[in-house]
Amino acid sequence: MCFSVISVVFLLAQNDLPSGFNPQPRGIDGLRIMFYNVENLFDTKDDSLKRDEEFLPDGDRRWNEYRFWKKINHISSVIVSVGGWEPPGVIGLCEVENLNVLKALFYGSGLKRYDYDIVHFESPDVRGIDVALAFRPQKLTLLHKQAIPVYLGKLSSRPTRDILYAKFRTLSKDTLHVFVNHWSSRWGGEEATRHKRIKAAKTLCHYTDSLSNLYTEQNIVIMGDFNDGPDNESIYSVLNARDTSHGTYLINLMATFNQNKTGTHFYKETTGAEWHILDQLIISKPLIENNNLKTCPKAHIFNAGFLMTKENGIKKPYRTFLGFKYIGGYSDHLPVYMDIFNDISNSE
Repeated sequence: MCFSVISVVFLLAQNDLPSGFNPQPRGIDGLRIMFYNVENLFDTKDDSLKRDEEFLPDGDRRWNEYRFWKKINHISSVIVSVGGWEPPGVIGLCEVENLNVLKALFYGSGLKRYDYDIVHFESPDVRGIDVALAFRPQKLTLLHKQAIPVYLGKLSSRPTRDILYAKFRTLSKDTLHVFVNHWSSRWGGEEATRHKRIKAAKTLCHYTDSLSNLYTEQNIVIMGDFNDGPDNESIYSVLNARDTSHGTYLINLMATFNQNKTGTHFYKETTGAEWHILDQLIISKPLIENNNLKTCPKAHIFNAGFLMTKENGIKKPYRTFLGFKYIGGYSDHLPVYMDIFNDISNSE
């Protein structure tokens, strides 16, 4: 019997998958969408225009070819596992250095047989980390792509990541708008940096409002590491993305998760929860009501056992670095995913 790469990896991981995980193939009409902060996916080459020195063979992190390709194989195995018996149709990523690392991931690993196309723009981030999108052309046709700058102006001396926008046509002949985000971090304190994330939220709002004003029935998926949770001002008030009970146009599929018990990122603060829901999937209301293109109003955190480790008796994501110490794990964030289904019978 001949197994595909995805089958072998999934068979190895299936005893370690989250409870309630549905691995079944989604078929031609199903589309799994995932987002993953992959924690500093750098290559080993110096970019004189970026501050990437610590991720070089002689840098502080001793980042070499062996560690790079181990990281690539780790990420590809996560993508395969999130897909189950069929790879995800759309993958949003953040903390990737450049197009070269994306080519290594999608064309130099076991993912190469699934013919992903890559959408990527170089962002102005001083460290060189970007957001990116990969998709399967068998499921979607790319109509337009754009980098949306987030201008912080006097709010910060350091530029932040662009928002990536991609417009697709689905197999049901519907239009799907996808935004990939990685908002400013909380480095320096949540309150001191809040204004930067509010600025990003306002930038995103400008584009989503323009779409909804143009046509009321716009299918929008917003994904990313927002460095804010569902209840923070940038998401809850500025973006106005809430759970289904509020009747808002943008619906935050992560808003119902209990942050005290679960999350996508683990960080011990002096106050507040240790788990944080920083990585989120947000959709427009028509994606629940659309007859041709529909999603169940539920997202999932992929907290498979192989992505976790224990430190001082506390279970948390198995990351690549702990400070500057290399421990060889996957990422300090957990991936999130959702499913959309096309009614292709109406597309003939």
